[in-house]
Amino acid sequence: MRTNENQGGTVADYLILMNLTAKGTHDLPDAGTWVPLWQKAWESLGGTWKDLEFTLGAYDCILSGAMDDEDKVAAFVLWLSHEGNVSTTTMRAYSPAAFVELLPGGDRGYAH
Repeated sequence: MRTNENQGGTVADYLILMNLTAKGTHDLPDAGTWVPLWQKAWESLGGTWKDLEFTLGAYDCILSGAMDDEDKVAAFVLWLSHEGNVSTTTMRAYSPAAFVELLPGGDRGYAH
């Protein structure tokens, strides 16, 4: 986790993997309005919006962002799911530096 200088707390990175639902596929012509709404909602919860990529493969798009409170991430995902256009899978993400800290001998690494 990193220190959030703006809020004085710590922030964690998250990836939200999304697939279009049947409703989302039907409403696809309106998709251009979804992203600004998603970003506004994420940022209104105090999160940092990093990126959103539309993808080919197992997921239709992936949101990358940072948030200082896991409950806020849950609230965002619940809101997003309630909108009905996408289903989600949410993952906590670690930068290479944060991952190294978790390894044995790192600042927060596990003991043998």
